Amino acid sequence: MPKAFVSYSWDSQDHKHWVLRLSERLRSDGVDVCLDQWELAPGDQLPRFMEQAIRDNDFVLVVCTPQYKRKSDAREGGVGYEGDIMTAVAFTQGAERKFVPVLRRGQWSEAAPSWLLGKVYVDLRGEPYSGVRYDELVRALHDLRPEAPPIGAVPVQRLQIGSAVATGTMMTRTPPVSEGPIRVVGVIADEVGRPTLDGTPGSALYSVPFRLSRAASGNWADTFVTVWNDPPRFTSMHRPGIAYVSGDRVVLDGTTMEEVEKYHLETLRLVTEETNRIVGQAEKDARIRAEHESEQARQHEEGVRAVAGRLLFDSDGEPDRGGNAGLGDAQVRQAILQAFYDLYVSDGFSATMEPLAALESRGIPRAVCARNFDYLVAKGLLETVAYGGAARITVDGVDRVERNR
Repeated sequence: MPKAFVSYSWDSQDHKHWVLRLSERLRSDGVDVCLDQWELAPGDQLPRFMEQAIRDNDFVLVVCTPQYKRKSDAREGGVGYEGDIMTAVAFTQGAERKFVPVLRRGQWSEAAPSWLLGKVYVDLRGEPYSGVRYDELVRALHDLRPEAPPIGAVPVQRLQIGSAVATGTMMTRTPPVSEGPIRVVGVIADEVGRPTLDGTPGSALYSVPFRLSRAASGNWADTFVTVWNDPPRFTSMHRPGIAYVSGDRVVLDGTTMEEVEKYHLETLRLVTEETNRIVGQAEKDARIRAEHESEQARQHEEGVRAVAGRLLFDSDGEPDRGGNAGLGDAQVRQAILQAFYDLYVSDGFSATMEPLAALESRGIPRAVCARNFDYLVAKGLLETVAYGGAARITVDGVDRVERNR
């Protein structure tokens, strides 16, 4: 059984009473709470009690309010003394999870002592406070936090990875395709909250979680909450602002099972269908945009390569401004074809002459010849085959010359 000491400031009688009710509720949920209202009597040593309570309990619940922050940061009164002890324990023992902040009033930055600002806190503001958040506190004290599920295989088919366009590492990915509409499977009965029934407004309400057919994306969750707050149709008992989505569940935090059965169930189905429609259309639009952008990138890349193929450079890497008499790309390739023709049919052909060297001797730079020769061969515009004592030149897929040498 976990043991917890409650550190708080005596802001008002109402605040002391709230801390008392919270402590009573925690004890009913299996937490051995140590509270000054139960432990101290006139004549007791307050410093000794605080030191022993912080040292001997598994947890210290720090109830944060603006007044608590002021006293703790100023090291004023009992709150200031407890702050000295807690910071010393945290520093010397590294017991970070021993101190659990509970936000009761104000914004976090206005209510948390400086040494607690970076910690995760439990938000119990409001009347009534959230039953879901209270359950999170109880689970943390009992060390019942959910475990991460096993890691599955990469969903290759769902991710629909687009093919890379030819620009080095540039790649366009098609947005993931969802696994179909999300459905509400049913109520998670074991996690339904309990009413506090303490006479305060809303104390008869509690949280009701519903299981979804699969975990929702962040976009789906945000859309669901937006639609719930302003649904296409709703009853006079509709409660905006009570819904949130976490993983594979939807929670209505501030209702009853009777209200769900009579009023909220049909709205829940309607909101789920509308959310699926909105998210599905958004995913379709995203895929269309991605395909359009991919096609634009492909066309751009083809244009870049076409221009790059027309930019001729000499062996020193500078743009050619002579040597091939400023010939354009098509003219250079035509000269190559003509040169090969001459090599095979002219009486001056030398069997030992390297073709590219022969082309260079006709005034075309060697680097230009090599690149454009490779281009012509790759495109199937030029094929040279030596077999026996014969040679063949094929230009544009047509045998132009075939003769014995």
